[in-house]
Amino acid sequence: MSNEFYNASGYPANSDEGQASDLRAELLAIQAAMDKLPALLGKGNAMIVVNPGGTGLTSLPISLGTYQPVFTFTTVGNLTIVYSIQDGYYVRLGPLVLVAIRLQMSTFTHTTASGNAQISLPPGLAPTAVNNAAATMSIHGQGITKVNYTQVNGLINSVNTIQLVARGSAQAEVAITTADMPTGGGPSFSGSVIYRTDAP
Repeated sequence: MSNEFYNASGYPANSDEGQASDLRAELLAIQAAMDKLPALLGKGNAMIVVNPGGTGLTSLPISLGTYQPVFTFTTVGNLTIVYSIQDGYYVRLGPLVLVAIRLQMSTFTHTTASGNAQISLPPGLAPTAVNNAAATMSIHGQGITKVNYTQVNGLINSVNTIQLVARGSAQAEVAITTADMPTGGGPSFSGSVIYRTDAP
């Protein structure tokens, strides 16, 4: 079967001494095939794929792990949170990152915090500034009081956070802020999202 990288010539045959020039040509063909492989030194956890032009192989980063997502507001102020659950999981395949989070807060108080509600993404895997407009996180949330709004979603931005927004029938999408999350409650959030990153 023909191979794009190396095809043995069959020379020398078994028990055949062969010519030095022919042996050298075979070794050079093997070396040229090896040169088509991506440099892997220092690239642990890499996925080998054919490049877009179909002319060689290249490596894409892959990783998986856990992290502790943090809930906050644009201005933290005196926001105090104690988590009973603070779980985050991620899988990276090249430029795509899948994140799943689960937060449960047993203590949630604030009087000087302000601005939009947000949740952190995995460190070192910031979203690309473009092409994430459709990266919307489906979230199950509680602890939010916003009349006429029935859904909580997360929008992915380019500063490594999920911005929480509210949606409702015949209602314009709006950001969830401190005014929508009374102090003393016990908010919880869970959901997953896929987004694009240019992180090395």
